[in-house]
Amino acid sequence: MNGNIFKNTAFSLLTIPFVLFLLSVIGFIFHISINIYYPIISFIFGVVILFLITKKTGNSKKEFYISLSIILIVVLLSLLFGLSFYDYSYDGRGYHQASIIFLGNGWNPIYDNIYDFAANYYNNAANIDMLRWSEHYTKFVEIIQSNVYVLTGNVEIAKMTNVVFAAVLFMYSYYVLNKKTFSNINKFLKIFIPLIIVFNPIFVAQYMTFYIDSYVYILFMLMILSIIDIETNQKFDYIACLIFTISAISIANVKFGGLLYLFVTLILYFKYLFILKKKQKILLLFASSIIILISLVLSGINPYITNVCKHHRHLFHPLMGKFKIDVISNNSPMQFVDSFYLKNLFLSTFSKMDNFNYYSCKHVSLKPPFRIYRDELKFYIIGSPDVRVCGFGVLWSGIVFLSIILAFFIMGKDINERRLLMLIFHILLICTILNPYCWWARYATHLWVLPIFICITVLNKQNITKFEYVFSYIILFVMLLNVIIQMPYISKYERTYRKLLNEQISDLKGLNKPIKIYYICDFSLIENLKSGDIKLEPVNRKYYEEHKSEFSLIPIAIDRMYWDKKE
Repeated sequence: MNGNIFKNTAFSLLTIPFVLFLLSVIGFIFHISINIYYPIISFIFGVVILFLITKKTGNSKKEFYISLSIILIVVLLSLLFGLSFYDYSYDGRGYHQASIIFLGNGWNPIYDNIYDFAANYYNNAANIDMLRWSEHYTKFVEIIQSNVYVLTGNVEIAKMTNVVFAAVLFMYSYYVLNKKTFSNINKFLKIFIPLIIVFNPIFVAQYMTFYIDSYVYILFMLMILSIIDIETNQKFDYIACLIFTISAISIANVKFGGLLYLFVTLILYFKYLFILKKKQKILLLFASSIIILISLVLSGINPYITNVCKHHRHLFHPLMGKFKIDVISNNSPMQFVDSFYLKNLFLSTFSKMDNFNYYSCKHVSLKPPFRIYRDELKFYIIGSPDVRVCGFGVLWSGIVFLSIILAFFIMGKDINERRLLMLIFHILLICTILNPYCWWARYATHLWVLPIFICITVLNKQNITKFEYVFSYIILFVMLLNVIIQMPYISKYERTYRKLLNEQISDLKGLNKPIKIYYICDFSLIENLKSGDIKLEPVNRKYYEEHKSEFSLIPIAIDRMYWDKKE
C-alpha cells in the first residue's frame, strides 16, 4: 500500500478536530454556542481536504476511497470505544467532564463566568472549588469533546477522541519510518515501532478516561515527526508543514505546559536551520511561527487573555502569579517537595512503581532494574491514570538502563542524518530539563520515546553489528512487555467502577421519587445517573442545612457529595 495513503489519511483526520476547535472558538467570539452543525461541517471539511490532496498528489480515486474508508472505520471504532467504557478517574470525572458538560449546554468561556453558569445549571448545588480548573485552564480537548457530547447526547462517548488522535499518530509514524531515510530498518519494525510510539504507558493508563496528558504527547510527537518529514524531503512538502503548524497551535491550547514544548521546538529548529544555512526553510518556519502566534492570540482568548483581562490574574493562573494555587506539593511524595527536581527524576525512574502523596509520609524505594515487586501490581497503583513514582511502568528502570548502554553506539557516518536526529534528542532533553515536574510521568510523557529514538538511530546505521541489532530488539520488546503487564490492571480499574455504577443505577431505579443531590463535584456520575433514567434534583446549601439529617455521602463519588437516598 502506498505510504502516502497513511500520510494523507492522518492529515485529513487531524484536520477534523482542529477545524472543530476553530469553529467553536470563532463561535464563542460571536456569542454562538457549540451546536450539532460544527461536527458535521468539520467532518465534511476533512473529507474535502482528503479529496483535494489525493487529487493534487496524482493519486487514484481508489486511494481516496481507501483513505476515506480508514477514516470512517477509525471514527466508528472510536465511537464504539467511547460508549463501551466509563471514565473512572478523579480529574476526568471532575473538572474535565464539567467543562465538556457546561460547554455542551451553552457555557461561553470567553464571556460567561462558569460559577454563575453552574449555579443556574445545578441550582447552586455545585462544588465551586472543582470548577476553578474549568474556568482558568486551556480547553482544546474539552471543546472538541463537548461537540461530540452535543452530537450524541452521551458524555462518555466524547472520549472517542482518544482513539482518533492515537490513530493519527500511528499512521504518521508509520509513514515517516517508511521513508528512504530509514531504509535500513526492516519492514516488521516499521510497523512495530509506531505501535510502541503510540502505546506510551501514559496513553494506555488514560485512554479510558478524560485525562489529557496523552494529547500533549501525541501532538508533540506529530511536531517532531513533521520536522523529520520536512527535513528528509527534497521538495517543499505543504502537508508536513501544515501538520507541524496544526500540532503547534493545538498543543499550546491543550495544557499550559504545551507552550514549553512549542517554544523549545521552534527555537532549536531555528538554530538547526541557521547552522545548516537553509534559507528557504528558515523563511518557511518564520512564516509558520507568525501564523502560530496569531492563531494562539485568537484561539487562546480563553484562558490566556481572560485570565489577565477578565479575572485580573496571571496569564497562567492558577499555576503562577500572586494568587497561585500549589497543586503539586500536596500530591507529591514528601521527599520530592523540597528536593532538586532532576534528583527526583532519577529516584522516580529507578524506584518501585507507587502512587502516594505528601500526607502518606511514605518514601520512594529504589529497586534493581527489571525487578518486579508484588505490591507494584496492585490495580490502584499500576492501573492508575496518575501514577506519581515510576509512572512509565514496572520495567521502565530496566529500559532506561539498557538505553543508556545502547546510546554509546549512536555514531552514524552520515553527518546530516546524525544532525537531524541530534536535533530531536536535544528537543526532548531540553524539554525535560526545563520541566520542574519531569519526575512525574504524565507531566513528561515525551520521555517514553527517548529509548525508541535511540533504537531507531542504531537500527538505521549502515554497518550495524549483531550486538547492536539484538540489543535494540530487546529494548523494544521489553517496552512492549512493560505495557502488556499494565493493561489488565487498567481494565480491572475500569471494570470495578463500572460494576459499582451499574449496581447503583439498578438499585436507584426502584425509587419513585427524585433524589436530591448537594455539593456536586462528580459531574460524570450525575450524567451517568441521568442516562440511567434516574431522576435527580439538585438542592442548594440552605435546603441541605435544613434537612442535613436526611442526607448521606454518595459512596461511589470521587469526593464529598451528598444525596437523600435512603438505604
